[in-house]
Amino acid sequence: MLFEDGSLEWLPNEEMKFSYRTSVLQKERPGVVVGAIFQLQEGNKDEIVAELQKNKDYRKETQPYNFPSCGSVFRNPLPNYAGNLIEKSGLKGHQIGGAQISELHANFIVNKGNAKAEDVLGLIQHVKDTVLDLHGVKMETEVEIIGRK
Repeated sequence: MLFEDGSLEWLPNEEMKFSYRTSVLQKERPGVVVGAIFQLQEGNKDEIVAELQKNKDYRKETQPYNFPSCGSVFRNPLPNYAGNLIEKSGLKGHQIGGAQISELHANFIVNKGNAKAEDVLGLIQHVKDTVLDLHGVKMETEVEIIGRK
């Protein structure tokens, strides 16, 4: 791992504290993974390829792969789903500048053309405010926002 102070350190799996879309690297010891070793299991190649294709097909049907995006924007505030709360808030298709809440999956912000960072950040804040007002749920971003205005 590469940490904020510039140090490099190897962390075993147990020290990573993996949980739902998080690890020690988010808050406890902010850092970036620069390498990993995986332990794989043998399996039937045809079954593995079929499973991978099934997952890929499902994502293509349910996620907006036809536009650039950063993937899922918000963490699921369990037991709810972020996309469902955003959709119930009437925000699907809402647009600021070139950035739009996807009409296919509401937890994706897509670039409809020339979106600026401020457009995306504006949509993120609008979703946070609207979902909190309508549903009393505080939305937390899954994407890491880096940099300054």
